[in-house]
Amino acid sequence: METVSISKGIFVFKNGATSAKRKKSKSKSSSKPFKNLLDTESLAAPWYQAYNSLWTRLDTKIDELQKQSYNKIYQEFTKFVQECNCTYSDTIPTAALLTGINQSDHISQFNKLCVKLRSELDALIVVLESRHCPTPKAAIETIVNALIDASESMNDQDDEEEIKLKRNQLNIWCLMKWYEKRYEHIDLQDRPKLIIMMPDFEGFLPEVLQNLILVLHGYQETLPFIFVFGVATSFDTIHETLPFNVTNKISVKVFLSEASPVTLNQVIDQVILAHDCPFHLSGTTFRMLTDIFLFYDFSVHGFVQGFKYCMLEHFSQGNIYALSSNDLNTQNLIQNLNHEEMEEIRSLHSFRKFVETRENPKEIIQLLTNDEYLQNSLPKFIDDLNAYWKNFHCSLEVIFQLCANLPKNHFGKHLREFYRTCISIDVSESTEYKEIVQLLTFMSRDEILEKIQSIVKVLEKYTIDKNSSFAKEFREDLLHCMNQIEAASMEVPCNENDQNPVTNSLKVTNRFELKEKLLQAAKQPKSVSPFTKIVTETVEKINKFISLHLRPLSKAPPLFELFVFMDHVSVKRHIMGVPRAAIHQALNNPAHYLQCDCCEIENDESTLLPTMPDISIVYKLHLECGKMINMFDWLQSFKIVVDEKSVDEEDEDDTAIDPQIQARFTKAVAELQFLGFIKPTKKKTDHVQRLTW
Repeated sequence: METVSISKGIFVFKNGATSAKRKKSKSKSSSKPFKNLLDTESLAAPWYQAYNSLWTRLDTKIDELQKQSYNKIYQEFTKFVQECNCTYSDTIPTAALLTGINQSDHISQFNKLCVKLRSELDALIVVLESRHCPTPKAAIETIVNALIDASESMNDQDDEEEIKLKRNQLNIWCLMKWYEKRYEHIDLQDRPKLIIMMPDFEGFLPEVLQNLILVLHGYQETLPFIFVFGVATSFDTIHETLPFNVTNKISVKVFLSEASPVTLNQVIDQVILAHDCPFHLSGTTFRMLTDIFLFYDFSVHGFVQGFKYCMLEHFSQGNIYALSSNDLNTQNLIQNLNHEEMEEIRSLHSFRKFVETRENPKEIIQLLTNDEYLQNSLPKFIDDLNAYWKNFHCSLEVIFQLCANLPKNHFGKHLREFYRTCISIDVSESTEYKEIVQLLTFMSRDEILEKIQSIVKVLEKYTIDKNSSFAKEFREDLLHCMNQIEAASMEVPCNENDQNPVTNSLKVTNRFELKEKLLQAAKQPKSVSPFTKIVTETVEKINKFISLHLRPLSKAPPLFELFVFMDHVSVKRHIMGVPRAAIHQALNNPAHYLQCDCCEIENDESTLLPTMPDISIVYKLHLECGKMINMFDWLQSFKIVVDEKSVDEEDEDDTAIDPQIQARFTKAVAELQFLGFIKPTKKKTDHVQRLTW
């Protein structure tokens, strides 16, 4: 479809020479040190030190998890490249890496794979993206330039040997001659392989891929090519894109990477929801981040960056939020708090709620007015919060193991779903939890023992800490219950009252006596087996443990806001932007973004000022029009707003337009069309159609 524009333009593309080797001076100048956006005072503030230390620790753990996740596929792929015998094969060795639909993580995974291969193999690698390959000729030029550049960067040479090639000289014949000359002293089998990676296989045009494979296959005897396809959907995409006469030129081996939800669950379970992470998200904020991942992009990197933004937003609220950090000295932070920061603590909702529950008036006055008294009370508050979060995470993992593999999945299948629910409501009082407790009493011996054993393994992580005596005691109780369950008998003991039910029924003379006897029999305790009795007692102990320690934020100790980020509205506004609303705000009130006095509007947003940008004036004028906009009337209105002389002086010829004003108007209308607010119409040549309302 041809693009129709209101304004026309001519653009020149220079066909200059392309250097096959980057100069050392350019490479050094390109790597400039990153300039921090914060000033020196902010970098030295306690809140930034707490944020930086915590994020560094979490980021290191996330990198280790991703390395472990990618390590297996990296080893298999490296082995595949080493075993490839390209020159003595009729087909080009090809690796299809199924990475899933997560484009941002897709590219980063290929970049890590390139670094891994360059460090372990003597190979020339080029990453070929679809946006650089609109035609087969452009793809070959990009490949040749990148391969020669990669070889020159691996082998340091003097500037005198630098090779400069024009764009039209970058072809396969040139690459073959350069390759034979460069590696003529090395045997054909030992020469470095030429690896071509295509991270976005689905983004390439089928004709470009077909012609590229056919051309490179003709030079396979002298140039050892290896293809790497990054497939985001399924393996069938390769056969749907390439016909048989092309697929028989490549030999494909499939490599499966770990699915994005699996990687996300590992990051959440082992890093974000670990008991040593003091920073937490509220249920609403956590749901928003997971929904963005599940319904938008499947990007683990995007989720981690969203979590990082929440952490930065949380700590940047003030130095009092540094009290949640485990890496800094809490006592020193408390002693350095000033009066304003003490007032911030007093303004927290949980603190006000705590003060209202105090019965001693003197204590209330001291907490609200005496900074020294509040400073002395803060260590106890922080210790109570640390104990609360440790108990919360322990009981969260206990209930997760307890509900695993049960029907209906009342609280979900993953730990993140349990966390989102348990931090928002009291699950011990919910009907779903009561159903789960009832289901546990009907389990077999092996099933209940397996449940208890998984809970014991969870408690072992928390028994290492000396302050977690509750976990140690509960673990010992469960081990004792396990021994009793294993030795308990499943036979029901006989009851003397139930030995002769027939004889008892014969003594009934009427229906009223039968009713009374049935009611009395229902009130009498039924005989149960020792196994059922000990299982019921064990389930009650677990229920008591969860009810005591798995408390939501509404029942958390005071000052829990220092550990929890709850402003999901601001995060949604920054992460999930609304482009149309932002564009309307920028065009309707440009001073909001430009921060200038000349464009500032006091009350009425429909006010037009000549100092506003041209596109803002044109946009506001178009809001006053209907479905069809007359271009001449639009131009005249623009002239009246912009040119003040036209209002003061009455010209004889009203149709005379200053060429400069007309050019400004044409440019502004073209920009408005580019943004999608208007479009040309064939109904009336001198009109445009409005598209938004």
